[in-house]
Amino acid sequence: MPIENMGCKEAMYLAMPEALCLRSIFSYTASREKYRSILEQYCTGLEREGKADCNGVYEIAVEAIASYYGDNREYELSDVISRKEVKRGFALRRMNMLHMHLYNIWWNQNQITKRSKVETKGEEILKICISLSNLCKETFFSKFYEKKLADF
Repeated sequence: MPIENMGCKEAMYLAMPEALCLRSIFSYTASREKYRSILEQYCTGLEREGKADCNGVYEIAVEAIASYYGDNREYELSDVISRKEVKRGFALRRMNMLHMHLYNIWWNQNQITKRSKVETKGEEILKICISLSNLCKETFFSKFYEKKLADF
């Protein structure tokens, strides 16, 4: 489907496979701004309808948006989104995305401190990410965080 046809003028529904596909395209396309806008509209619609809680597709979209902002050096905005989602995840007892949001926070802080030479508690955060990803049986992410820890 052409991206122009995906606007959220009305309620839009995405199945999990569609959300994962959109997230992958969003991560690797040159026109990320268009996809970011679609994902933000989608999330806003779910929030407005009260359908964001316990919605895995919403969680995937929000994490993609937070990652996008961090990649574009908007670290504070990325942190605000990820911290909100960590609190939300704990409140709703949904742990499956916590490790990804903690990693976003770690990555943002790591980028900021590279410039200021300030020490961080990066090792501790990465160990928590490893534990959470193991708990959620996310072996890909667990190995990813272990590599980051080894390189830290």
